[in-house]
Amino acid sequence: MVRGKQVNNKITCTSCGNEKIPTEFYTSNSPFHKHTGKLHMCKECFWEFVDDDVEKLKIALRMSDKPFLVDLLQSSQEEAEKSNKNLIKIYMKNVGMPQYKSFNWSDSISNNEKEFNITVEDSNSFDENSLIKRWGRGYQASDLEYLENFFAEYAHSYATDTPVQVNLYKNIAKVHLQAEKELSANNTKGFKELMELSSKLHNDGNIKPIQSTGANDDKGLSTYGLWIKTIEQDEPCEFFENKPIYEDFDKFKKYIDDWFVRPFKNIFNISKDFNVRDEDE
Repeated sequence: MVRGKQVNNKITCTSCGNEKIPTEFYTSNSPFHKHTGKLHMCKECFWEFVDDDVEKLKIALRMSDKPFLVDLLQSSQEEAEKSNKNLIKIYMKNVGMPQYKSFNWSDSISNNEKEFNITVEDSNSFDENSLIKRWGRGYQASDLEYLENFFAEYAHSYATDTPVQVNLYKNIAKVHLQAEKELSANNTKGFKELMELSSKLHNDGNIKPIQSTGANDDKGLSTYGLWIKTIEQDEPCEFFENKPIYEDFDKFKKYIDDWFVRPFKNIFNISKDFNVRDEDE
């Protein structure tokens, strides 16, 4: 099973592992989710993770590159109280509106965060403990975010059919995290060694870029089906509603009106229209 990837018009949640239709996932502006444009965690797992916890909401928003806006959170809370609906669901609905489409995590506004109170319920559900179980102890929140995003990208692009594959991607993620830290510390030697280790892990797992893209020919994609799939997912057709220029571009409607509808109207004395000629004449 390929996780985080569309299979038969469905996407596999990287949290619960279930295949679901795309509408069961929130949209994501993160470059880590560019292929599907969806967060790799389904809505149910997202709600379970956040569980009305502001800090967890921030983690989830940061991973999907969506903004944390206190004013919007406050208005969403008012809406949730009036409609008796879940606050997180209302906020995610509102932050997905067109006026916030260009916003990302860097646009977050939380200066008044301390003045905002939100009801926090006890939760025994998915939380940091699951991340510690997956990655081990000793990692900061930013480290766990990096590891989760890195793993999700590999799980999205490559097969995760066996525990060996999953562990391989996790090990590669850990190596790259440490490599980033070594590079930040100007330790180029340590960075180089870790990149060599990463290359060895990739070779051991026979992981090649060509596997995820199909780009093994001069035209970029190996098969016609992959080309069509890319167009369907990344290059949707323009929406032509209310554009008269496209309403009857092949003049089929005009033909029906002139040579079927018009004669019947004349027969039944609804109209007297005999002056019809093709525009091409």
